[in-house]
Amino acid sequence: MAVNKYRSGIFTLAILIFLLQWISFLFVFTLLVESLRILTILFFFVIVFSFIRQVASAEEVSFKVIVESINGYLMLGLAFGTLIALIMYFNPDTYNFPGIDVANVRQGENLSSYLYYAFVTLTTLGYGDVVPKLPGTKSLAIFIAVTGQFYIAIIITTLVSKYLNQKKG
Repeated sequence: MAVNKYRSGIFTLAILIFLLQWISFLFVFTLLVESLRILTILFFFVIVFSFIRQVASAEEVSFKVIVESINGYLMLGLAFGTLIALIMYFNPDTYNFPGIDVANVRQGENLSSYLYYAFVTLTTLGYGDVVPKLPGTKSLAIFIAVTGQFYIAIIITTLVSKYLNQKKG
């Protein structure tokens, strides 16, 4: 609800995606499940870019701007976690998640593991317990790590710059 400009449209889209996902899981509509995962990833990225735009266009640093920047980072992790879930859905052998039965990957029970990996990679913490196996997923891991670092560097720099300009004025 922190996204100001298109709040009603984004809220409506979020409710629609949620309801469609619920219906698709209840009635096992495989094509709808796959389509909604892609739509969910796009939704998260739209939210992240909306937060970035709001932080960049804010006149002064306020509590709300700081919360928006934190929300953007968390939503970025959710978007990457959902993307990893989608990749695992189509090819369960792309990562070696310990304790995950490859035969049950398509049931969508492992979202917490995917989110864990996404946030560990986004923060460049890198425990090493989950490893990408294919060149494409290794490249995705690099992209996630670099994106996480750029996000922090750019957003923190923007906030500090605005805060210092606010103090001068």
